Amino acid sequence: MTSLSKHENMEGMIAIIYGDDPSRMQYKLDHLRNEFKPDVYLRLDATKDEPRDFYAETVSVSLFPERKMIVLANADFLSANEQSHGYDLDKIADLDLDDGWIVYMLEKPKLDGRKKKVKELSKKARMIECKLPEEKNMPALVRSMIKEKNLKMSEEAIRWYIAHAGMKTAKISMELDKFSIFALDGKELSLEDVMAMTTLEPLENVFKMTDALFNRQGLKLLALYRNFRFTGMEPVAICALLASQVRFVYQVRVLMDLGMDQNQIAKELNVSSGRVYNTKKNASRFSANELLSTLNDLSSLDQAIKGGMVDKDEGFENFIFEIIKSNSASLNDTH
Repeated sequence: MTSLSKHENMEGMIAIIYGDDPSRMQYKLDHLRNEFKPDVYLRLDATKDEPRDFYAETVSVSLFPERKMIVLANADFLSANEQSHGYDLDKIADLDLDDGWIVYMLEKPKLDGRKKKVKELSKKARMIECKLPEEKNMPALVRSMIKEKNLKMSEEAIRWYIAHAGMKTAKISMELDKFSIFALDGKELSLEDVMAMTTLEPLENVFKMTDALFNRQGLKLLALYRNFRFTGMEPVAICALLASQVRFVYQVRVLMDLGMDQNQIAKELNVSSGRVYNTKKNASRFSANELLSTLNDLSSLDQAIKGGMVDKDEGFENFIFEIIKSNSASLNDTH
């Protein structure tokens, strides 16, 4: 892609950044802003700011030549079955800037291609889709970001960072920027350098713990637990994080049983459709009662640790060993 800093073909540029990964959307917006380097940057919200204020900004004329970037967040009027919040699609489709960008952002997996004006706008806009990345795609994504920022890292450091970077694109970008400051003279970062500068994401390991719990992978669950303990996190906090994830799976299961589809569940729980999609796999494998039983087990463990009835580490590890024993018994029953 040609760098926008060269100011080539800059008149009337429009971008639509959409998808179910808010973190990646912000990363793409920051990247666009860094390329264009606007003199004036303005961010509005379609759910809070009046349409007339947005329209006025697109036609306002400055006494001095300046490049402008106007961002309209929550532009849900571009998707299906959403409130317009007073924004007129006919008018939106004709808006332009003489020397700048209008950027529409919406946290939806797709635009409403049935709307004529949405189709017109899409044809002349730079379309930037931000799907929630799958874990299997993260290594390639992180490597591309490292290359994009001209960072030099040992292969060992790259592999370690990929395993611990998490899934939040904006957070990874900020962290790699931090690495760049440390490596100003083109220094190659070692594994020790990267480990010292990386902020671990507890929630990412909790997702892995949740999957290990549902897959009855006791040894993997134990390894993830001990990694948490190595970072100084207390068993009660780990238990609470794990329980919050199981509780979400339980909520999804209950709503599935009520006949709700993915989008309805997302709306009911006030979360992204992508998160529901990723959760349905685990929710489909267990009944609501089974998930509730797991929640009760975690609650009992939490109370036992807090009440001093069990050693905090021994209590959690015994909980994991019960999972290992249960899994072994299930395997024996099948033979």
